[in-house]
This record gives sequence, structure tokens and C-alpha cells, in this order.
Amino acid sequence: MIAALWLAGTLALPAETISVINSSFEQPQLGTEGQHMLPDVPGWKASGKSGVFENVGKYGKEMALTDGNQLAFLNGTMAGELRQDVLPSVRPATIYSLTASVGLREDSPLAK
Repeated sequence: MIAALWLAGTLALPAETISVINSSFEQPQLGTEGQHMLPDVPGWKASGKSGVFENVGKYGKEMALTDGNQLAFLNGTMAGELRQDVLPSVRPATIYSLTASVGLREDSPLAK
């Protein structure tokens, strides 16, 4: 009974939206001067082997159903991260969800 009350209270909480800067990784615009990849991702803190690349098939197969023409990458064989601090936007007792798509290059040692 107590668990049922707690669950019902959780479901009644409001959902909120938090803005994510450069959420589709469309900045900086690539391909204008022959660039297909850059380590800098505006709005994100990057470290290690990470960055943004143009989704044109130059680095493996072109990925379908993406939200834009550019994608972020993390080199799976070395440490790296892309992160963005969203505080103080997060509020206690509020439900949030994060949606992300993850792909793996066919020529990666991790794909074998």
C-alpha cells in the first residue's frame, strides 16, 4: 500500500524541459572549407578523443534518421567525454528524460 501511494505520487509530478545548447551538434558548421571533423563542440565541454563530424559517410557508413547533418563522436578506444552542465535548471522532485542515439563505426575494433 505504501509503495502504491509513493508510485502514484511519482507519476503525478510535472515534467520539465531543460535547454541543451547545440543539442544536434550543428555548430560549428562543417564542410565549408573541406573540414569534415573538428575537436571543438560549442556549448559542450570536450576532453580526450571527441568532437563533431559531418555525417556524409567519410568516417564509416552515413547514419540515417539523425537530427541534423552533423554528429558528435567519442573515440571508443581511448578515454574521452562530451558533457554539458545544466544546473541550476534541474529542480528536485521533477521528472526528466534524456534521449540519445549511439552508433558504432564498422571499422572499430569494438565492432568485432
